[in-house]
Amino acid sequence: EDLPFDSYGETKRIGEKMAMQAKAAGVAVHIVRPFSGYGEDQSTDFPFGAFVERARKREDPFKIWGNANQIRDFVHIDDITAGILAIIDNDCQEPVNLCTGVGTPMIDLARMCASVAKYVPDYEVDENAPMGVFYRVGDTTLFHSIYEPKISLMQGVKRALGNSLP
Repeated sequence: EDLPFDSYGETKRIGEKMAMQAKAAGVAVHIVRPFSGYGEDQSTDFPFGAFVERARKREDPFKIWGNANQIRDFVHIDDITAGILAIIDNDCQEPVNLCTGVGTPMIDLARMCASVAKYVPDYEVDENAPMGVFYRVGDTTLFHSIYEPKISLMQGVKRALGNSLP
């Protein structure tokens, strides 16, 4: 069966080809493939930022776009930046997935956010809203031989909601 064209993935592949051409021309190049990066001030255009904001506002019902069971490999921006620096310091010449290897369903992220906000909402799934790829979890083999992520998703949720709750 033919898979639908993935313009996001194709754009990344083209970028890596360009990087390899720059490398062949003598430019120092390190290729990183960050997975679902997040941080305390992430835009609400992304699931983590949107869920944190919904929990901050104690929204009930708590809306989840797409499918509550779609899975992402969330990696904190501090681990992404520290990982990139470690990759450069180690002069790793292979493309590296910046990921934790831990798949988290959207419903679990929503529950973490609500738990930290100390409330129990109903969850409303809008399967007509955009969802993206159903499953995206990275192979950590190379990354974790260079750098081990330090911040768990729950720690990231606590940091994001930390001082903003009533």
